[in-house]
Amino acid sequence: NSFVVNVGDMLERWTNGRLMATPHQVVHYFDNNPHRNEGDNGASSENSTTIKERYSIAFFCNANKDVVLDTSDFVAPGETPRFEPVKAIDYITQRLTATISSM
Repeated sequence: NSFVVNVGDMLERWTNGRLMATPHQVVHYFDNNPHRNEGDNGASSENSTTIKERYSIAFFCNANKDVVLDTSDFVAPGETPRFEPVKAIDYITQRLTATISSM
């Protein structure tokens, strides 16, 4: 049995990089075989022009808006903090603003 948690950029920042954010990536397997050999584009497969349906559900959890994301609890003695403390709401606002302005 296993339990998998994908960490986001807020938790990466809060832990001073001890936990690393998972990059978001959607992969479509055109031949419905996720275990095919690398370099095989599925062109020889009977189903090479179809995409198997894929369903996923995301659950996002953020810190309370007034919490200060401070790395001090995660910085080892002699280690330099990689990030300045910031309120969670300010960090979320900054990230969303950057995302929207890049569209």
